[in-house]
Formats: sequence, C-alpha cells, structure tokens
Amino acid sequence: MSLSPLLLVVGLLVNISTASATPNDQYVISQLKPLTGELTSILSDVDRQALEQQVMSELDESNRRLRSKREECNNVTTVLNNSQFSTLNIEVDYYLPVLSYFNYLNKYQCESAEFSDFSRRFAVSYIMLKDERRFDRLKLMSLVPSLSYKEFMEADETFNTLPKPVKEAALKADFLNNNFNYVESLLPVLTFK
Repeated sequence: MSLSPLLLVVGLLVNISTASATPNDQYVISQLKPLTGELTSILSDVDRQALEQQVMSELDESNRRLRSKREECNNVTTVLNNSQFSTLNIEVDYYLPVLSYFNYLNKYQCESAEFSDFSRRFAVSYIMLKDERRFDRLKLMSLVPSLSYKEFMEADETFNTLPKPVKEAALKADFLNNNFNYVESLLPVLTFK
C-alpha cells in the first residue's frame, strides 16, 4: 500500500487544524468525516505491515540463535568409551537405542530455551502472515527444528519400549546424561556387535 493517501490525509488534517475555523473551513472540516474513517483503515494497514515485518525479523533472529545453539550443542568433544558402556550391564543390542535416546535428549535439553523461543515466534508468525510466499519461507524455516524434534520423539518411543531393567540402568548412568559426541561415541558401540 502506498503511503501517499496517508500523507495527503495527515497533511490535510494538519492544515485544517492550524487554520481558523471560518464558515468555508467548516465545510471542509465537515467533508473530512469519511476521510478520518479511511485514515483509520490506512493506519491499521500500515501498522499491520510494520508488525508483520517486525514479527518476521524477530523470527529470523530467533532462527539464527537456534541454529547457532544447535551447532554449539553438536560441537562437543566428549566421547563415550567401552568401559563406560560395560558399566550398564545390559545386552549389547540395547546400546544403540540407549545411545540414540540420550543423544537426542541431551541435544534437546541443550537447545531447549532457543527451541522454545523459536516455536513461540513461529506460531505467532504462522497466525499473522497471510502472504503465501511467507508461508513457504516459514515451512522451510521449520524443517530442521521439526525433523530434529521428530527424531527425538522417535528415539523416546523406542527407548520406552526397552525392558525396564535396561531403561533403569541407562537412566542411572551419569555419563549418558552429559552431552556427548554421538558419531564418535557410536564407534565403540559398533565394535561390540
């Protein structure tokens, strides 16, 4: 929407308010009633556009913080070893689902504040934005967080199907509750098989 009608109306209002009210001015002022209604509509359109831009800008910034935090959470050097796994006293076949669950749990906890902020801002953006191009952008922006959350939920579901003694042993293992390098920690697990 062009701002020129808005500037015209505002200019007209300023000029009229500074002029003395003569009978001719009264006629001009009486003619402004429809224009003031239009002014409200124009202002609300301008306000909505500014708000939409602000919402998208804040969502972009939140997405940047989430990506940065996710990179930080994935960039860990702690590697789990065979002796740690053997303290679990569980069958080797359970190592991979246990390791996967704790990997996703630790990553999720590491980025939870940024993920929550992104989720709230994403929901507001989704509700507010009507432009289909922006919807496509929102879909793309949500792919990685959605996929990551889906993987966590799948790992959680698998972990919850494990026998109770396996889950209890894993939940008591302090070394699993600290963020670790998943890929490097898979090597000892794979050598057990």
